Amino acid sequence: MAIAPLIRMAVQIDPAIVTSALMLTAGVFAIFSALALFSRRREYLYLGSILGSCMWMLLGTSMLAWVFPGMRGLAFNVNLYGGLLIFVGYIVLDTQMIVEKAANRAAEDLDVLGDAAQLFIDLVAVFVRILIILMKNGEKKNNKKNNRG
Repeated sequence: MAIAPLIRMAVQIDPAIVTSALMLTAGVFAIFSALALFSRRREYLYLGSILGSCMWMLLGTSMLAWVFPGMRGLAFNVNLYGGLLIFVGYIVLDTQMIVEKAANRAAEDLDVLGDAAQLFIDLVAVFVRILIILMKNGEKKNNKKNNRG
């Protein structure tokens, strides 16, 4: 429900954008989850502090854009592409955390809903950013077509 207006805007630009964003998101999620699953145990758990620091840097970039309005375009792009990279990293981290927790707990002590919610948040964050990137590219194509004709 929260991303419905964004999806509506994407459909107005080009209806194929939403399908492309879903396919790209599924591919990114599958590839980076597989990376985390097939790597050595605990190999990517160090990413937590790095990703957290990067999130703080994105927050700082957003605050600088409030202070310096001329930086809004740059801050938007940094948050868009940087956020995409960060949430891809969170897919890897959360997948490895889930595997590690599952290996160290009894079956009745697993927090399946909490772990699924973490991955769902990562999935939605990646989808939104990919959708916005595709929307920007679709608008550029539409502007080029309108300028020619």
